[in-house]
Amino acid sequence: MLLHLSTWPEIETYLTRSKTVVVPIGSNEQHGPTGLLGTDWLCPEIIAHEAARRSDLLIAPTFNVGMAQHQVENDEVGRRIVIHGQDGRADAVSLAAER
Repeated sequence: MLLHLSTWPEIETYLTRSKTVVVPIGSNEQHGPTGLLGTDWLCPEIIAHEAARRSDLLIAPTFNVGMAQHQVENDEVGRRIVIHGQDGRADAVSLAAER
């Protein structure tokens, strides 16, 4: 069961059966010239989704921590465009976008 594709009633029903939530987590960083930048978050996400397919687990959206600081310096990236889906946390998103 994927949290972000579930309704509150579905989550409430799930929580009567289990209190477990799996949170995949990882960063974006270089893995050589042929490795995917998202390897460190793709692997936990794929494993979590497969675990949910095989058993009754609630999977939270993958938490992408960010880029490893030593991988990409701020001056290597020009303009950043941040798309945020909820106005309630605009200050935190603005602060994160600046860094």
